[in-house]
Amino acid sequence: MKPASLDTVKELLAHKLVQRAMEIDAEKDVADIYVLALARDLQREGKEVGVLTQERIDSNKKISVNTACGILGIVCLRMEAFLDQENIWPWSKVAR
Repeated sequence: MKPASLDTVKELLAHKLVQRAMEIDAEKDVADIYVLALARDLQREGKEVGVLTQERIDSNKKISVNTACGILGIVCLRMEAFLDQENIWPWSKVAR
């Protein structure tokens, strides 16, 4: 797998909303911004891109990866929905 472009990471960190996908207090947990940057790079290359995440809750300090994907126009699915879509796991058949 290729790394995210540093220019794209800088671009996303400069975006007033998308930058909030990274927890400011978290020194070690910076993966979200790199996932978003890599997805953005692949999207710009014309590739079909999607992000799988369970994260859906926004707070005053941090927006979810789901919200950041929406801002960037990147498809974002929950794991169960992706597995169901790929006929790996019948999510729609599970009783709720």
